[in-house]
Amino acid sequence: MRKKIISHTQFSNWWACPYRWYRDYVLNERVFEESIHMSFGTGIHEAIQTYLKILYTVGEKEAEEIESEELVVDTSKIDAQLDINDARLKLLEAELENIEKPSEDDSTNQNQSELDTLQEEIELLAKYKVNYFNDRARRESIVLKEQEKEKAKHEYEKANKVITLIGKFIEFKGQFLADIINNPFKIVKFKLSKTNELAGTIEDACIATVDGVPFPDVNTGAKIQAGLDIISGLQDIYQVRMPIFIDNAEAVTHWMIDLNCQQIKLYADKKYKTLTFFANGEKQEG
Repeated sequence: MRKKIISHTQFSNWWACPYRWYRDYVLNERVFEESIHMSFGTGIHEAIQTYLKILYTVGEKEAEEIESEELVVDTSKIDAQLDINDARLKLLEAELENIEKPSEDDSTNQNQSELDTLQEEIELLAKYKVNYFNDRARRESIVLKEQEKEKAKHEYEKANKVITLIGKFIEFKGQFLADIINNPFKIVKFKLSKTNELAGTIEDACIATVDGVPFPDVNTGAKIQAGLDIISGLQDIYQVRMPIFIDNAEAVTHWMIDLNCQQIKLYADKKYKTLTFFANGEKQEG
């Protein structure tokens, strides 16, 4: 035996008027009239069907990129239904105005019921249209923001390329100048660029090194030798000679820089309790 199914619409009609339900579903006298609920429901089904078809036949990305006009109920159908309901509303209002005295008969109640239903449908249509245009504005805003994001991304990549080129220029310039600047010196080499590890960029610098070690990190003897090397190079550049006082000379075991000038070396030696002078390796009296 086939199981009978009663829809929610049948039950609602029977609850409102059993006799009307009998005529509609037993005698099959009901007349189909399209309503806003039917139009909206049909539009929703079509939108979902379109989305799923593209999702399973093309791909998720293409389905997500469907324009909002393809997924939202077409407003032309809503406008058409609105015009029909408005005409029916005016017709019912005219019929009600022709009734001199209100009566409680079924015809008047039915007209009033249809009038209320149409009024509700008109209000619902207005809400649907507002939601439609709000949704379209929201989607247009999202597209605009995505375009701005893509533009900012390109600008950022462009700026990074410029920064990289500037860094390479600074590095090349530093190496080129370093070769010229370091020429007068023997053991000291100046480094004219450095890498900023945090920012990942190359910056201008002026760092003196001794055998590749930064000047502040070498021992006292190497610092003295580096200082003499710099003095020697500047003397050759400016053609100037003057006496040089060298303190802590005991820290140097082998003198690598030959200065063509007078040098006064100060040693700390436990053998001598008082200030003692030497010239050409000989002790000076007085």
